[in-house]
Amino acid sequence: MKWISVKDRLPEMNVPVLVAGGEPDLSDVWIMVYVDGSWSCPQEGWGMNVTHWMPKPAPPKIKKNVK
Repeated sequence: MKWISVKDRLPEMNVPVLVAGGEPDLSDVWIMVYVDGSWSCPQEGWGMNVTHWMPKPAPPKIKKNVK
């Protein structure tokens, strides 16, 4: 997956995505949602200066031991 600039396209509203932002090196990465024109962190309820986003990857699959 590649990072998408918010200048190029925004994600669907209310869909959690990975976001990058922060100053000066974009080293902050969070899971956030885009709602009504602003970014929000579902756990904390705050926003940051988001510059890029990408869809969340699928979670790992758990192998079940079969006996």
